[in-house]
Amino acid sequence: MQLSATTDHFFSIEDSLSKRRLAYTDVGEKNSDILLLCIPGLLETRETFSNLIIKIDADHKFRAVSVDLCGRGDSDPLGESQNYSMRLYFKDLELLLENLLSNHISKSPQIHLIGTSMGGLLALYLASMGKRPISGVILNDVGFSLAWWSIYKLYGKMSKGSKMTSVKPVMDLEQLASELKVNTRVIQAVQDPSHFDLPFKSDMMGMRFNDLIKKMRHPVSLIHASESVICTALQVDEFLKYYPRSQLLEVPKAHHPAPYEDRVCEFVISRVAAPKLQAHGSSSADLKDLSALISDHNDQPEVVDSLNQAISLEPFTQPVTSPFAEQLTLPLFAALDSGIVTDSMEKISEINQEMFAQFTHSAEQLAGGLTDVPGQSSKPEINSKVTVEEVFKSDSLNQKTAPATLNTKSEFSISGEGLLFKLKTSLSQFFKLKG
Repeated sequence: MQLSATTDHFFSIEDSLSKRRLAYTDVGEKNSDILLLCIPGLLETRETFSNLIIKIDADHKFRAVSVDLCGRGDSDPLGESQNYSMRLYFKDLELLLENLLSNHISKSPQIHLIGTSMGGLLALYLASMGKRPISGVILNDVGFSLAWWSIYKLYGKMSKGSKMTSVKPVMDLEQLASELKVNTRVIQAVQDPSHFDLPFKSDMMGMRFNDLIKKMRHPVSLIHASESVICTALQVDEFLKYYPRSQLLEVPKAHHPAPYEDRVCEFVISRVAAPKLQAHGSSSADLKDLSALISDHNDQPEVVDSLNQAISLEPFTQPVTSPFAEQLTLPLFAALDSGIVTDSMEKISEINQEMFAQFTHSAEQLAGGLTDVPGQSSKPEINSKVTVEEVFKSDSLNQKTAPATLNTKSEFSISGEGLLFKLKTSLSQFFKLKG
């Protein structure tokens, strides 16, 4: 099944620098009580949502819109004097949303957002900082934090020159742009630290967006690709600290981002169809509506299962939060030059997997007690002090088991807490030395 050409539209944006158009696909009922806006990822177009849009158009009575961000798909590129950035996408989406609401027959629809990767982060910013109240957010394979090593994996293989290596061993910039259906300047722009110019907090481990969700009082759902390097088990665990497991969909054997296969589409539709229950519990009227929905979807087990979970869901209370204004406003890596960033990310990437192995080893020891190993003492010995450079280059970081002690400024025995202290101390000193 395909959509008709009449579902494709353009929205004009005019400012002091240029006049351009955003392309979008618009399906469903304009008199419905629900409007779903679909936001694609970093180098994606609205085609990524094709299967979802087709299903909504065919079977469901709510309105759904998918958009090409500027310089992608059928949307116009920016003028030479303008820069591609997250802040610009944010403003464009706000303008588009206002336009959609102006021609929506129902004047107070519930607005839902789904975003893939970078689109998910934009959805969080719109829900937290946007002009319009948002009823629900669905994230496709992006969590409430981004590890530095994940960012490096995503960007690190993209050179600043004309040869690109992120998709194929060697690919010309023009060829890559044509394949992805994006403007060449977009590919160059997303590699620049200034591209992420919205406010966020950061620490030694990465970028953090917790303050975005702490002030929200509507449901957030997560689609997790099991093999993702962007949304890992750490991000999933972080998500489950705020929201119930029923709002999480695991997609096995999928890499970043999760494809919009049938079960993913069914999950999305079920989240949009019964949003109130995921945040505030169930009223008798809600349960009656849900029973009708279940009857309508008897041939779709994933939808029925999600709706049954919603019926039994208890009210969920979010933690008290600090004001969003406390967040830092520095763009990504603003204080560091590209050489330092690349060098740092390489080192963090190299030790990341071994760090997990060391934590696992330490946790096993702490759980079962330190036991004697033949030829070794059960009491960790204190190593001599080492420099930051020696910590990073130390062969002990490449061992299959954690060393008894690694020391920077102070001495400590093996433990998860000690390893974390070592890592934070080493990275902190490293950035100070290199900065």
